[in-house]
Amino acid sequence: VTTVDAARTRWRASAGPNSSDDWYTYGKVTWATGSNAGLVSEVSDYVNSTRRFTSRLALPFDVEVGDTFVAVAGCDRLFETCKTKFENGDNFGGFPHVPGTEKLMNTPNSK
Repeated sequence: VTTVDAARTRWRASAGPNSSDDWYTYGKVTWATGSNAGLVSEVSDYVNSTRRFTSRLALPFDVEVGDTFVAVAGCDRLFETCKTKFENGDNFGGFPHVPGTEKLMNTPNSK
């Protein structure tokens, strides 16, 4: 952690992959050092240009400059994300090609 924007919810990191915005959104952060060591928090937002993480829920203790963590990329549960971001479309567990409810409820016009 290089900068803390909000003591328990928003911080910036010094290192990380050159990825897209939202790469870590819906992902997890496991704290390795500091007062939150051993805790896992869910990421609600990530901005790559500033390497700013925002935690979904406030952490129990303040994040401090120098704290370290391991971040895991997040998944928004969409087929396109699974296919492009993780190259794992074959193992997607949803039904991306089933028509929606409105399409299923359409009936032919009758007199």
